[in-house]
Amino acid sequence: MFSVAKVLCPIDFSPVSGRALEAALSAVAAYGAELYLLYVAEGPVPAGGGSLDNARAEAGKEALRDRLAALVAEAAPDVTPHVLVSDGDAAEEILRMEEIFGIDLIVLAPHGRPTLGKIIFGSVSDKVSRGARSHLLVVQNRGDGESADAGVP
Repeated sequence: MFSVAKVLCPIDFSPVSGRALEAALSAVAAYGAELYLLYVAEGPVPAGGGSLDNARAEAGKEALRDRLAALVAEAAPDVTPHVLVSDGDAAEEILRMEEIFGIDLIVLAPHGRPTLGKIIFGSVSDKVSRGARSHLLVVQNRGDGESADAGVP
């Protein structure tokens, strides 16, 4: 039987990741599940040069956590998400959080990398689909104004 207790939704603050959040919130409502939001800062992590650099980095992460929580508070005030901010490769971090928190469903939007980047590196959604143990819902980008079907069976 298909059941969902924990939903992970990676967010990059793009419009299509907003549609992924809508779908994740639908799953949370349908199954009474917990919501985990994840923001991954891709690229090299700056070397910790001292306590001031570390304080700035932590302040930046806290601001991101607040911004993620505000997205949910606006869309679904009755949902209290677990808010996660991480550094590194997006696909690897999504899969790591899936394992750490025992995620049942990952809801994500395709990454907006140019075609050449997808050929060379592969897309985040492709990497996650190959490595995920949980169910995966990929919310497609509807650039023409169509709404994505956010319904969950």
